Amino acid sequence: MAVEQSPIMVIITNTEGNIEYVNPAFIRQTGYTPEEVIGQNPRILKSGTTSPEVYKQLWKTIMLGKVWQGESLNRKKNGELYWGAASIFPIRNHIDAVTNFIGIVEDVTEHKKRDEKLKTFEILFSEISDLAYVCDTNGNIVFVNEIFEKLSGHKTEEFIGKSFASLFDEENLKKSMDVYARTLKGESPEYELYFKDTGIICEYKNTPWRNEKGDIIGVMGVARDITAHKRLEKELRLTNESLEQRVIERTKELTKTGEELLVEIAEHKRIEEERNKKINDLTHLIDFSNLMSNEVQEEEILKHANLILKNQFMPDVLSIVMMNKEKNLLDISIANPPVPLDKFARKELFLNPSLCRVIRTGQPFLVRDIGTDASCECLLHKIETGGYICIPLIAGGETVGVVQMIKKEKSYWDNAELYRLISAYIGLMSNAIHRVRLTTITKLAAITDALTGVYNRRHFDDMLEKFTALTKRYNEPLSILIADIDHFKSINDTYGHIAGDLVLQQVTKNISNTLRKSDILTRYGGEEFAIILPATNMASALEKANRIREHVESINFDSVVTGKSLKMTISIGVANFPEHGAEYEAIVTAADSALYKAKRSGRNRVEIP
Repeated sequence: MAVEQSPIMVIITNTEGNIEYVNPAFIRQTGYTPEEVIGQNPRILKSGTTSPEVYKQLWKTIMLGKVWQGESLNRKKNGELYWGAASIFPIRNHIDAVTNFIGIVEDVTEHKKRDEKLKTFEILFSEISDLAYVCDTNGNIVFVNEIFEKLSGHKTEEFIGKSFASLFDEENLKKSMDVYARTLKGESPEYELYFKDTGIICEYKNTPWRNEKGDIIGVMGVARDITAHKRLEKELRLTNESLEQRVIERTKELTKTGEELLVEIAEHKRIEEERNKKINDLTHLIDFSNLMSNEVQEEEILKHANLILKNQFMPDVLSIVMMNKEKNLLDISIANPPVPLDKFARKELFLNPSLCRVIRTGQPFLVRDIGTDASCECLLHKIETGGYICIPLIAGGETVGVVQMIKKEKSYWDNAELYRLISAYIGLMSNAIHRVRLTTITKLAAITDALTGVYNRRHFDDMLEKFTALTKRYNEPLSILIADIDHFKSINDTYGHIAGDLVLQQVTKNISNTLRKSDILTRYGGEEFAIILPATNMASALEKANRIREHVESINFDSVVTGKSLKMTISIGVANFPEHGAEYEAIVTAADSALYKAKRSGRNRVEIP
């Protein structure tokens, strides 16, 4: 009863990893019915984002009879991703033999999202020397930086989750609440308040905190300690009042006090200009953060980052080099102004990214003065004077690219505050790339079969409907194949589901090797595959179907069962538009009918309706 009523997911499998029981919480969370998962392997929940090494370690641990604990990004039936924190325990019988495994999985997605947001805030606000804070729509503090402790007189943990208004006395409370309400309406007000416990006066600037959809979900703000500034203003006012009287009496004489006043005024202006610059820098940084949070395409992130970095830091040369992880190659995504590859860097760099020190170490590389500092050997784009900076783009814990900025001005990069500001921009850019890539994986997961890696039936139905409409418009042929692995049930019954899964994966790979890039391969269900062949007539479709059948028949499946070499065959049904139907449903029905005809006729053959 406790398991049935628990809000935490519970899964029980046998020692082969096949699911024998799931509780109602599992059904609510994943969207699968018990009938859809009983007998299946928990890998149906895999999102494709977790390293295979994690799963290897998991099985190694529980097969030794130990408890495994960890987190993974999983996929619901509808393709939505969620984070699960799992504890997997072995269940033993009376002779201490492991008979089952029980997994207890808690949905920690919201915790992960909160951690990701806090990480973004740390990047955004760790590089500034002013107080920074983030509150939710109720005015409760969710993040403050380290400067908060110094100015407020309180430890950070004392106020996380508490009202921001509690920092102020009654005199300042109403002003704080009014400004907060204005910010939630979309304004970005500036105002002055002082902390009730320290008496420190701060100048505040609020800006709305928005989510990916652009909805306001809270307030971000910064506060500058202007206590000394206010004291100087008061002293200047008193001095000025005194001097006004003296000047009236001695209009032709500039007294010593007057000279000191001019010095003070100059210092006051310098402080004011510096303060305004920092506020402007932070405002631009917050705007950049909002922009990065709303971008949904990596190409747009790079394009906007290029423009903003160029305007904000005015480098003479700006380049963004990205990693192609699948091919282990480098690619210049952006070069401003454009630079030919053979003038930018050694060609070996693009073929072997590890030659780049920044990519290899994940650490920035700074050349303050090209005349005195050692420069990077892989770059060919040289300058006479000045220096450059290379900062890695780190997304999801790995280096995915490098941002390089060159400035021909000497000592331009020899500025710690400028370096911190650039690092904050690059950090926000990296976070945006990581978020977009996870979103892309999520979208791909919704149309991809988790076991085989090809498209799923949902995508097949959508694409066939679209291709049918296009073939009608352009009066072109269209063919589909539906293939089924012969005697597949006997593989599962004899060698288990793991062996069956390996067969499915290898057959998928073999079929893929025979197809064009324009052909669409899908796992139609169970051991069935469906293939869309655009611009293909019936004769060509039959020829391709027989080529696929012969290829699968010729393969020895040696790695499925240790010590055994298995042989597999497939049966294929072929249908064509417009010969077998004018609508996509009719074409599928015709191909399905042809498949069963092939099965009834002895298998390992190709048939038409």
